[in-house]
Amino acid sequence: TLETLDDYYTFGGKLESETHTAHPKIDPLTGEYFGFGYQATGLLSKDIVVFSADRDGSVNWQVKVQAPYAGMMHDFAVTQRHVILYLTNMVADENRIKAGGVHFSYDSKAPCYLGVMRRGGDGKDLRWFTGPNLFCTHVMGGWSEGDKVTVDWDGGEGNQFPFFPSLHEPFDPVKSTGRIRRFTVDLSRKSNDRFQAETLFPEVTGVLSRQDDRFHTLPYRYGYLNGFGRQGGWWIVDHQEKKVQLASVPDYSLSEMTFVPRRPDAAEGDGYLIGVGSSQKESGRSDLILFDTQHIAEGPIARVKMPFKVVDQVHGFWADARDLPEPTATV
Repeated sequence: TLETLDDYYTFGGKLESETHTAHPKIDPLTGEYFGFGYQATGLLSKDIVVFSADRDGSVNWQVKVQAPYAGMMHDFAVTQRHVILYLTNMVADENRIKAGGVHFSYDSKAPCYLGVMRRGGDGKDLRWFTGPNLFCTHVMGGWSEGDKVTVDWDGGEGNQFPFFPSLHEPFDPVKSTGRIRRFTVDLSRKSNDRFQAETLFPEVTGVLSRQDDRFHTLPYRYGYLNGFGRQGGWWIVDHQEKKVQLASVPDYSLSEMTFVPRRPDAAEGDGYLIGVGSSQKESGRSDLILFDTQHIAEGPIARVKMPFKVVDQVHGFWADARDLPEPTATV
């Protein structure tokens, strides 16, 4: 069967959710691991389980809350004070599932919700805010300043997943275009039920936003985004200087990158971007490509050439060799 045998993946059997996000966060100050699962208690449930584990992988906080409806909640944000959830209007369609169809359908008439609750609390303070219907799936960064919460995502104005049906209109590639969206909410306003949204760097389009992972939960300066088409490559966004750069390789399409610090104590954004690129002139044959973030204009500083096409890489973390177990000798 496909039943999991190793309880490492359920945190020693302590994880109460049947599902787990592809986007956990690690607090650089405490070393804690934060994750969540939606439809956590079974198919079409509105339950969300949010939890954290200590450096040793032991669950030290876990709470169950409810979403407004069963829908897609791919990524989330964690700050030093809050956990932020986002429910896109990609709804779980029970009738379609029972008829043998796909799990999700895009419903442009259903509201998107931003949920904010106190980190480490009992979940009773969770508040859901509505705002523009933006199809956001990946967090670039987020932080709290007192009762003000800010989260940056990439997202479009319509369905970004054409492989899921749209209920009310045909798929629109223009509305699906991803841009950097900044959501803010002021929790001190008790009567407030809406989050604010603005588009940052509107000339920059792409998906799969990332950051220097050492700055999860904290105010951050640098973000990274996959660009496609004429803007193909890796965008480097400097929020402080309000500048962008594009790392690209002629005749290559680049999949999602990961940031690698130059040294453990290197300044934010000082290091390398690493990811897989596929040659458009060689039937997709792939290279592993590295850019130095301090010398983007000089092009890749290293390339590992593969003899074949590698599937596009998504959702990885960089692990320093010092963080990995010592290899055991084999005979």
